[in-house]
Amino acid sequence: RMIPRLRRIVRQVSLEVGKRVEFKVFNAEGELDRQVLDKMLPPFEHMLRNAVVHGVEDAGARQKAGKPAVGRITIRLHREGAEMVIDVADDGAGLDVDAIRRKAYELDLLKPDSKVTDEEIMELILTPGFTTAGKVTQSAGRGVGMDVVASEIKQLGGTISIASVVGAGTEFTV
Repeated sequence: RMIPRLRRIVRQVSLEVGKRVEFKVFNAEGELDRQVLDKMLPPFEHMLRNAVVHGVEDAGARQKAGKPAVGRITIRLHREGAEMVIDVADDGAGLDVDAIRRKAYELDLLKPDSKVTDEEIMELILTPGFTTAGKVTQSAGRGVGMDVVASEIKQLGGTISIASVVGAGTEFTV
């Protein structure tokens, strides 16, 4: 019942930013508690907005990279034992770890001599107030978002992990 709303958000944001994006949901019939689902709606919405604005490249950049002009965002639901796992992924540019690292130095979240992995750098996007967006728009750059997503997920007893490959996309696993 939530899919049409999520599909509408992807369509609306992609029109706002001038990108073509396909949205697919797999295993939507999976069992998820209705209250959990209702509380997860805002985090899903934010993750989808981010995928369109920050993740998926415009058609020209995608074609230069040898990708189809239309980007793809997917949500997959599946069970792992007693846990419900939700993957939100895009086939975009991936997280810019260097840009995140530079911003982290600017904000004093990292010291110049600290040794951190790319995975630890990616986790910094979950920090309150963190953004690498060059300008503030309706959809990005306000530094409010992924920290709220992580907080909501934690309140529901869940976790979020990030996997990203430059040029291939990003996947958030809840």
